[in-house]
Amino acid sequence: MSLLLTLEQGPRSQVVRQTRLDEGELVIGRSADAGWQIDDPDMFVSRAHCKISGGRDGYFVTDTSSSGLFIDDSDSPLGTGRSTRLQSGMRLRMGDYVLQVE
Repeated sequence: MSLLLTLEQGPRSQVVRQTRLDEGELVIGRSADAGWQIDDPDMFVSRAHCKISGGRDGYFVTDTSSSGLFIDDSDSPLGTGRSTRLQSGMRLRMGDYVLQVE
């Protein structure tokens, strides 16, 4: 089982628009050290905004940001250090960027 993440919306064109995770961890953020680097000069996306982890038992996202990771249409962020199980169809919002989970 693998997880597909697609950049669905964002104010700037990105080098990477889609990535797949089979197992392990993926950090998404502005940092050059992130597994998926988001180019965000306005800095709404943190250097390490969130971490996706998992494998056979499912995938989870952990909010590692200072500005909040929002799930679907929630007005409240997940909360720094908090995790939730990912499901197909979910949307992860980081600043002006939206990733779709499949």
